[in-house]
Formats: sequence, C-alpha cells, structure tokens
Amino acid sequence: MYPDPRPGGPVLQTYLATRAADVVLLTARMIDTVFPRLSEFLGICQAELLFDHSAGAVLLTTEWMTEQQMRRRGMREAMALFGKLRDQLDVTFQATSDHALLSASRKPRNDRDMRTGPL
Repeated sequence: MYPDPRPGGPVLQTYLATRAADVVLLTARMIDTVFPRLSEFLGICQAELLFDHSAGAVLLTTEWMTEQQMRRRGMREAMALFGKLRDQLDVTFQATSDHALLSASRKPRNDRDMRTGPL
C-alpha cells in the first residue's frame, strides 16, 4: 500500500539561485548563517543545497512539516533571509515549485530501527 498524497503532510519547497558566481562563498554563507537561521523557523525539517556544475545552477530545497506552516510564515521568512544573500553576494533565490512528500528514508540507527518517514 502506497501513501495517499492528501493535504496536511510534509512538503518540499524548491528555490533556484541566479547569478551564483562564487559557489564557495555561497556555500560558506549558507552553512555559517542561513542554515542555522532556517533551523529556527517553525515547522521546518531540513534544508539542502544542491549544485549542478554542468549547468551552473544552484538549488535549495526546504522540507516543512505541513504546507500550511510553509505558506503561513515559512516562505516569507525564508525570502527575507535570502534577501540578505542578494545584498551580500549578488545571488537571488526564487521559489520555483513545491511538492507533497510521500515518503522519505533515513539510515537506521540499528537493526531494530528500520522505520521510514520524514527525516
């Protein structure tokens, strides 16, 4: 039986960065400043920074407990945080899509812990 993608479950929001000239500096700023601030947002589960070196694209995905939490304040707070990156590094993150999360996997802590679910 597969999960039902009904409203109210976890959701992923994807952002595309434009003009990310200095990927090393962007990565450092994300790790040192942005990820710690994102982790304080109500309802956020995780964030990942992805690079496509061949296309020069930078993607950021954020996972939220519910779409309501993401829409209520999450996107607004994230965009305000990304505005600081625009000012400091001349990089702009634009929200591109959101997706209902049907399932996720994680590495089990031991052989008894084989559950799957949000990370």
